[in-house]
This record gives sequence, structure tokens and C-alpha cells, in this order.
Amino acid sequence: MQKSKSAAAILLLLAILCGLFTYRATSYNPSTLVIDAKTVEKGAGRVYLLESGSNRSSAVNFQVGDSSGAASFYTIGLPAVRLGKLTIAPLARQGSFEINRITLHNDTVSYFWDEQGVCSQKFAVNGVMQRKPCAGGPAIEFAPDSSVIITAIPAVGVARTVSVRVALAILATLAFVISVMWLLRPIPEALLRGKVKAYIVRIVWLVFVMLYLYQFYFISANAVDIPFFEEWEYFRSNSLGNDFSWAWLFAFADYHRIVLTKLVIWLNLKLFSLDFAGQKIFNYLVYGCILLGIFRLKFKMIGENRFCFFPAFMIFLLSPIAFENHVVAFQLQVHIMLLCFIGALIHAYNEQKSLRATILFSILTVLTIYSYSAGLVIGVTLLLCRSIYLFAAGIIWQRTERKACLLDLLVSWAIILPCLLFWFTGRQKVGTLPQLILPNDSRFWDTLLNLISFGFGFRVEQIIPGLLCLSLVLFPAVKLLIKAETRWSVSTWQVVTAMLSILGGLAAISVGRGSFIGAAKTSRYAEIAFLLIPFAALAWWLLLKESPRKYLCLGIIWGVCFLSYLNDWSFAIYRDIRQIDTAILECVEKYAIGMGDGVCKETYYRPIGEYFQRAKQLDVHFTRQFESVAR
Repeated sequence: MQKSKSAAAILLLLAILCGLFTYRATSYNPSTLVIDAKTVEKGAGRVYLLESGSNRSSAVNFQVGDSSGAASFYTIGLPAVRLGKLTIAPLARQGSFEINRITLHNDTVSYFWDEQGVCSQKFAVNGVMQRKPCAGGPAIEFAPDSSVIITAIPAVGVARTVSVRVALAILATLAFVISVMWLLRPIPEALLRGKVKAYIVRIVWLVFVMLYLYQFYFISANAVDIPFFEEWEYFRSNSLGNDFSWAWLFAFADYHRIVLTKLVIWLNLKLFSLDFAGQKIFNYLVYGCILLGIFRLKFKMIGENRFCFFPAFMIFLLSPIAFENHVVAFQLQVHIMLLCFIGALIHAYNEQKSLRATILFSILTVLTIYSYSAGLVIGVTLLLCRSIYLFAAGIIWQRTERKACLLDLLVSWAIILPCLLFWFTGRQKVGTLPQLILPNDSRFWDTLLNLISFGFGFRVEQIIPGLLCLSLVLFPAVKLLIKAETRWSVSTWQVVTAMLSILGGLAAISVGRGSFIGAAKTSRYAEIAFLLIPFAALAWWLLLKESPRKYLCLGIIWGVCFLSYLNDWSFAIYRDIRQIDTAILECVEKYAIGMGDGVCKETYYRPIGEYFQRAKQLDVHFTRQFESVAR
């Protein structure tokens, strides 16, 4: 009892210290410095900071990674302090670089300097963006050594209010207490080895949750309310509107039928005036449901307490290597497709046949097909794998009740086949779509193998890593199907179906994108490819579960993934995307206030004028931030 009281007292003291530290550390909002420049030399850039009201100084380093002389921007996250002076060291030798624009911004105000050093500021008044000349600061000076000095930086938007700091301190305290109590809760295991294993597993779970929340913070903090490429298509005539349209809902978007994504967009319009920033945050919450679904599938396959190190393989799914699907609202289609795919897998195989499970599997498979182009192949693979299992295991080998298997087959095909046939109707040929690359073309296999290796963290465009990763996936699957004791196991068919479906989805992407150089290493496809990691780990565990070498083998696989993903944990990419979105916002703003022609190639390959006007008619949220100009 005395030990419990002492432990509680220590925990309370540490929690209070955590809260006090958070309160003190969150006095100021962080600022971001953006340098638009042209350089002909690569190197290391540096920004020196001097805090206002003190002599404390620090420096932030960044890489100058472009030597082509093309326009580039460098986003530098600054410490959350009250800035007094900033000094930007020369980006390269004199004459080897040229700064076109400098931006310093926080959540409230943005300051801009052009190449002549003229300063303007932008801020929101009642939700409408205002741009005015800088008055009373900040000031800029170009030194003889080509460094840039910014002084007299105003405090606007820098200091956090006391209420916000208290709220953050309370949240940090609660998170600390919950984490420690969960981590140190009693372990019934008597042996030291078992206790150590349990604590390691808890630490892995804690790291997983913290990484998810950390990425959620970056996504929400850098979300900008502006459409991007395909999202402008919502504002075509006969597209998105206040009235619900079945024709628009089921219409093709290039190669895709994205029924659920369009439904969510329409609900967003009705409830929140189509807030694109909020949509991005919602997308990541849907992604969290995918992760939970994979854990649910694992628990169903082998139980909650077996292969307890499985979360270590799930950590790679939180890498920002797949950032594109988290920062583009339109990419909800991929999240929804994968969520329906995982749901269908959960209900695909059962020891006891259930009509309810069959109907749920069929509905979720149809939704997979109608969520994304690759979902068509994934859905067909799901149906075929399940049908082969039911026909072979139930009807030929009679390992399960024959009549129940026949009923399952009839119900699933009766639901899925008509929807599958309907998918191919009503598609109109669009001239801008890329050439399809079929498997008889070497570019298909090159793209497919590079997609597979990209999912395992390999960015180099070579087929050898892809072949090795494909072998890592297929070897345990083939062995599980060959071994008599595992051939008809439900868990075997769940994991084999999962991996074949993912490979089928990647093959579909290879058909559609094989004509593009470097397409296999595009961020948006990593979300599908890296699902092979946890499912391959499950396959190896099922194959070696009775072997003392299983943890050695799984440890090697995890170590390879750890090394290949070592350079894929920079969440600063979300700040870079924010700057791209901000540049798009400025271009759209120029058109909205009558100073631009609506040509914004960063956001759409066509002039946005007519799309913007229809968005304004629908009172879409992003149009409210611009001053009204009659056109």
C-alpha cells in the first residue's frame, strides 16, 4: 500500500512538471520562413535567430538542393520563440544564387518581400484576406556579403493566449498520465523474460499511437482550404450541386468511379460548405480506421495475444512516404477503397458459415470496386480467391458444409457480378488519359516491381529490390498453400487473399501509369504498396509460428524495412505542401480580386475562371476568404 501511494505521488509530481513545462514551452506560436530562390550550387543554408528581449541566439540549418538555376523554394520551420532578428546566410557563393521572394508567416499574419525588398502583409479580417503594405515593421536589409537581415518583427500572431496554453498543458498532462499508467500497469507474467517482452510491446504500441497523433498534428496544422487539380472538376456544370445527383455520383472521374468519395464531398458541401482543409483532416481520420481494421483482421486471424510484435510492422504505415494521400482531399478515394477492402477481408473467411458475413463481404467488395480504379482489380481478386476457397475446400474436399458453401457462392456472385458489369457501362473516352501498358510490355513489369519495392521503402528505380520484395511476399504464401496442415486454413486464405489483392491493385496502377517515367515512386501509390509489409509479416509468422527461428526471421524483415525507411520520416514535407497550397491560394486570390487571368498551373492545367465562379455560386468555403469583385 505504501509503495502504491509513493508511486502515485511520484506520478502526480511528474504530471504537474509535465504540465508546467508544456505551459512554459507553448508561450509562442512557431513561425515559418520561406525563401524563393534560384541557385546554381548545392550546399547547406543557415538562418540565425536572435530572440526579442534577450541575447539568446540559435541557428537553423537547411539543405540547398538545387543547382539547375530553376526557381525553388526552401521552407524553414523556426523555433516557437519571440523573434527579434533573423539573418539568412548566403545560400551559395556571390553570383551563384538569386533570392526572388522571402515569406515569414505564422497562423495569423504573413509578411512578403519581393526581390527589391518591398514588404507587404496579408491577414484575415472577419474571414476575408486583406493585403496591405508593411507599416512599422518588419524591416529588411541586404548586407554586402549577400546575407539578408530581418529586424523589428512584430509580435502579431506570435504570443499564445493564456487559455490556449492552459488547454495545451492539461492535454499534455492527461496524455502523460494515461501513457504512464498504461505502460506501467501490472503484468501477470511471473518470469522476467515475459515481463520484458510485455513492456517492449507496450512501448511499440505507444510509439505507434504517438506517431499517428504526431502526423495528425502536422496535417491539421498545415491544411489549406483550396482545391487542387481534380477537385476543380467538382465545379463543372452538371457536377457537384446543392441538389443530390445520382448521375454525377456514379459518373466516371477519368478511370475511376469514386461513389463514396463524391458522397462525402456532397455531404461536406451541405454541412460545411465544402471545407477542403477540414476534408484533409477527415481523410486522415479515415486512414486511422484503416489501421484499426488491419489490427481487427490480425486479431481475427491469429488472436490478440499472438504475434504481439505485429504493431512494430504497422509503424511503417505511418511514414510520410504516403504524404500525398494525406494532403489532397480528393485522395479520400484511396482511403475509402482500402477501408472497404480490409472490411471485406474481415468478413471473407469464417470457420462457421454465415449469410450475414457473406452479404457484408459482398457489399464491401462492391464498395471497393466503386471507390478507386485499382479497387476494380482488388475487388475481383477478393471475389475469385474466396470463390476458389469455397469451391475447393467446401465442394471438392468437403472440409466445410457443402450446401452452405454453395449458398455463399450464389449470394456473393449474385450481388457482386451485376455491379461489376455495371461498372463497365457509361464510360466515355477521354483523349487526355494516358496510354494503357499491358503485361506484354516490359514497362509494365518495371513499374510493378518498382511499386512493390517502393512500398518497402526503396526509392531507387531498379527491378532487383522489387524482385527481392516480391519474393519476400510470395514465398511464405506459396509455402502455406503447399503445406497440407495450412493449405485450407482460414488464416492462410485471409493473408494470401490480402497480398494477392494488393499485388493486383499495384498491377492495375502499372497498367495505367506504366507510360510515365518515375510514376512508380509517386507518393500516392505507397499507401497501397506498403500494406504488403504487415501482411507479409503475418504470412511469415503463420509459416514459422512453431519454429524457434520465427522471431529471428521477422526481426531481419523488420530490420530491412527499418533501414529502407530510415530517410522517410521527415514530417517537414507537410510544411512544404502548405507553401505550394499558399502559392495556389495567392494565384486564385489574384483572379478573385480582379488582378489575375485565372491561369494557375500549380493547381490546374486549365484556367480556373469558370470553375471559381461556379464555386462562388455554391458558396464554397474557400471562396469566402477573398474580397468580392464583380465579373
